[in-house]
Formats: sequence, C-alpha cells, structure tokens
Amino acid sequence: DWSPYLLVMLKEGMIVSDRLGDSGVYFGDEELAAIFSGAGNECLNKDRPTLMTTFQHSLSPSVKFDETNNDGSPRFHLFLSSSCPLASSVCAARTLLGLENAISMDISDGQSGAGWVFLNGANCAPWKDRGEGPFWLHEVYQLADPLCTTQIQVPVLWDTVSQQIVSNDAWEIMKLMSDDASKTDLCAWNDVLGAIGKEGLFPEEMIEDIERMHTNIQRNLINPTTNAGMEYLRNGHEETPQVLDSRKRAFASLEGLEGLLGQKRFLLGDNVTGADICLSLFLFSLDACYCDAFGLRNAHGSKGSVLTEDGYSNLKAYSREMYRLLKSTLNFASFRHGFRMAQAIGYTRQLYSCNALSDEISTSIVDKQIPDLNEIVASLEKPAGDRPSGPVKQSIPRPEMNMCEGVPMPPSLDKMLGSYTATWT
Repeated sequence: DWSPYLLVMLKEGMIVSDRLGDSGVYFGDEELAAIFSGAGNECLNKDRPTLMTTFQHSLSPSVKFDETNNDGSPRFHLFLSSSCPLASSVCAARTLLGLENAISMDISDGQSGAGWVFLNGANCAPWKDRGEGPFWLHEVYQLADPLCTTQIQVPVLWDTVSQQIVSNDAWEIMKLMSDDASKTDLCAWNDVLGAIGKEGLFPEEMIEDIERMHTNIQRNLINPTTNAGMEYLRNGHEETPQVLDSRKRAFASLEGLEGLLGQKRFLLGDNVTGADICLSLFLFSLDACYCDAFGLRNAHGSKGSVLTEDGYSNLKAYSREMYRLLKSTLNFASFRHGFRMAQAIGYTRQLYSCNALSDEISTSIVDKQIPDLNEIVASLEKPAGDRPSGPVKQSIPRPEMNMCEGVPMPPSLDKMLGSYTATWT
C-alpha cells in the first residue's frame, strides 16, 4: 500500500526529475558503481550531465570524531537509511567501533517526491532548532554546494562546524571511522564475536587485500545484481541480453564466494573487515528484497535464496555468523522499500512520458510475492554450525569475552581466490 514517488536528483542545485531514459538503454557496471543505494533510487539516465559534483574527503589528515560543538553535541553527523545496504554498513560500523556517542545519526523514513525524507526533522546543526520535521536530505546537499549536480543519496557524513559534506561514499566513511576508532580504546567494544582486530576494520597490513576484495565484490556481485535488476524493471520485466549477462556474472560471483567461505571463516581469514560488513548487508538485502524484486529467485542459473534455501550452505553459515555481529543494527522491514522501485519507475515515466512503456508499468507494488521476513530472520537465528576457524589476531574483546591466542594471518588474497573464481580478476 505504499504510495508511488518520483525519482529526483539535483541539477545545478535544483530538484529535477531523475528520468531513466528509453527502454533498452544499458548502463555499464563502472557507471553504476558510484551511485547505487539499497532502495534502488539512484539510477543513471542518458540525459544526465557527465560532470557530477563529488563529495569525498582526503583521508589525510584523519577526521577526529571526538570533537564536539559548544553545546556538547557531536561535531559529525550521519544521514542514513535502513533500507540501503551501503548506508546500513556505515550504521553497523559505527556501532561495532563504539562510535555511537561520537557521531550522531538520523535514519530516513523513506523516499518521497523530493528524495529521502526524515519525518521528525534533523537532529543536527543547523536544522535541529527549527522544530519538528519533515526534513529532506536535498537540503544538506544544497547547503554544502548551492549549485551541485548530484544524486540525493545516502549515506552522508556531515560536518556541523564547517557545514560541509565530508563524504557521501559508504566505503570511505567506514574507513574514516575505523581509522579514528583504531586509535582509541573504543575499537571493537561492541564486537560480540571477538573477531575485530585492534587496528579496526581496515588493518594497515591488510588494506590492499581488503580494497581488492571490496572492489571485486562491488564489480562482480553488487553492480551486476543492480544492473540486472534495474534493466529488468526499466523494460517491464523483460529478460534482455543485458539482464541475462549481468545475472550470469552475479551468480558466478556467488559461487566463488561460496567456495571461498568454505575455507575461510571470513573473507580474509579469521578477522572481520570492512569487506565483510558490506558483503553481509548485501546478502541480507538480497534475500529480503532483490531476489524477488529483481526477478532473480527463479532465473536461469539461480540457486534461489541464500538464507532460506540450501544452494549456498557456506554463504548461509557465514551470514548467520555475521548476523550475530550486526543484529542490533539491522531493520529487515526497511529492506522491503526496495520493492517501491518498480512503482517509482512507472510513476516517473507516466508523468514525464519517457517512452512507450509508460502505460505498461503499473504504479502499484509489484505482484510478485514479497518474502517472509520472519522466515529469513528465523534462518539467521540458527547456529552457524561448523565454520572454518582460527584464533583472531589481536582482538580487543568486551570485558566478558576471552581473548584468543594470536596465530599467523591467512595466505594472500591471490592464493585464496585463485582456485575459486577465475572471474574475479
């Protein structure tokens, strides 16, 4: 019963329609890499200007998250959405690294015709004193750069002092948080598995392997899944060659990860890294939304659900273990907002007559069965079973936990990946 919404973006500071282009227009994985959010609203179109405003922070000097305003409130603030796996990864990292009191946060109530909306307002300067909401995320972008041309996307790390966007890139924000937390006694304070090292989620000696792993997952799993899904929805659920090709890549990547996680407890051995946070949030979203919304469940080459079926036993066990770590930060019901994307495409096309498909795409929720979230959560609550294991490296546990003895780190990423997926190159 969700109402449809328009897809919008900012062009030279003004809210305009984020039109999806004509049927059959295909966008490559490299183009999609920087723009996808879990709710599926940040979509490219052929009319979009090539030059987009960027909001990225130089990692040197580091951001100091212990800085506060004169009233004692945190200097830095996060705007997030629980429906977006990328933004949810940032939320999870904030909790794992013990930064809840150092970085304030607002969670969006969903999409509207003016982008992400916060019905109760914003809890940070300069907007918190203007009373209760609603508040729209586009105001953050417009204050940071009144003439910006950009998607109105989450997550956003906001500096309340300079009134600038530090970054709207989830991976970069996670690295900034981990870098600062690793220099304090807060790191891994909320690590219920005792699997995060004292260097945080991005240990310096592992950074190249972590970056490569994340890039491979992004290019070979997340982006192809997104590309297949958006192409599928743009073309009225037609399985075009582009849809089939992207699906094939995504399914091959799942097979590679299935093999890898049969040998390793986590992606890079016995310690949880930022790559694990991003992958697990995507897997949760895959079962809760994308598998059905993007027509993947019964597609050729699919083994169905990762979490509730038996095609990916190692990925399922891995997800169950990661669920224990991330449980307190998750909102599975929010993942369902991804089903609104079909509505948004139809509604935007009908209003702006993008192409002949306008009258063929309904503005109602897709008629496919929405998965049972209780079944998904029940599966995740089950024990992970026997997992490849080894003591973690220099983990800082909570007081009630026992530290494990240190052991050598696993072999190089090249060696780990080589026998499992030739496509990850």
